[in-house]
Amino acid sequence: MTPSVARSSTAGQARIQQPLPQRQPHPVVEPRATKQAGFTLVEVMAALAIFAMAALAGVAAATNHLNDLAYMEERTMARYAAANALACLSLSDDPREMETGVETIANKEWHWSVTFTETVTADVSYVEVTVRPSEESTAKSYILGRYLRAPE
Repeated sequence: MTPSVARSSTAGQARIQQPLPQRQPHPVVEPRATKQAGFTLVEVMAALAIFAMAALAGVAAATNHLNDLAYMEERTMARYAAANALACLSLSDDPREMETGVETIANKEWHWSVTFTETVTADVSYVEVTVRPSEESTAKSYILGRYLRAPE
């Protein structure tokens, strides 16, 4: 190939243009067989770890909720037993004779005991009923009190 001469419009100088080298066609690169679409093992393991922590938190929350429900049920039944005992004391001719008793609520026996406290007023006492799940138990499930007028 012979170089061609080109004239530029500025100052009438001749410039020699070299022919462009011919490009070699690029070989066709096939995609690698090992590169596939999808998640890597590390990504899957990280996702499983996050899911496991979330599931564990959900199970812990559900367990706490169930424990709270059982506790509230026990407190409610003990409250009913205390209210029944206090009603019996209020209706009794001589409430001071009733120091202990048993109330059956929801097929469970609740043992109660009474404490009388004198007040400034001669014929009024403060009565406190303490309910326990069993007679030997030292744990108090519920305490309910009220002022009670002495019988005439």
